[in-house]
Amino acid sequence: MDESGVRVGCPTGETVIVLTEIKELYTASPENRKSITIIETICADGSPPLPPVVICPGEKIMEDWVQDNLTGAEVIAVSQTGYTNESIAVSWLDHFIKHVDAGPEAHWRILLLDDHTTHYKNDFILKCHENHIVPFVFPSHLTHVLQPLDIGVFRPWKHYHNKAIHNALHSLNMEYTILSFFLDLSSIREQTFQSHTT
Repeated sequence: MDESGVRVGCPTGETVIVLTEIKELYTASPENRKSITIIETICADGSPPLPPVVICPGEKIMEDWVQDNLTGAEVIAVSQTGYTNESIAVSWLDHFIKHVDAGPEAHWRILLLDDHTTHYKNDFILKCHENHIVPFVFPSHLTHVLQPLDIGVFRPWKHYHNKAIHNALHSLNMEYTILSFFLDLSSIREQTFQSHTT
């Protein structure tokens, strides 16, 4: 599992081909720099990825974020910063336990994690062991080498997210908000999680 920050509506550059007589060209761009955190989990056996956990900044979940195109298995959480914290980490672990059928009677599993401080908290570690999960934390300063989700999952994930923002711009939708993000989430994940990704 890994988490990554995503700016909701801040696209990367785009190549535009224009006539040589055009000296300057300005295009509108959404400026929603609000960041959210997405937690994705894949399994070594190649089974479908777990539904994501999306952490939005704020105090409560807005009703219009929940869209018909979502499966209903996604977890939407909020924190003041939009980043993970101890309670969200434990909620994610409950989500993981449910979707992989872990438990005290199940066979033991290994869970590969980065060295985020929430993965060292007693509640998290205790819940892992109670459910036959061995948390294995990658050594510090080596996650860029050892953590395949950064390159194998989040690079294409962010590519398709960027494409969704550009598609909205091309449709003259200049307000790419958290609502827009949730409308595109299923499509982003469908394009990202191909058999070669997992």
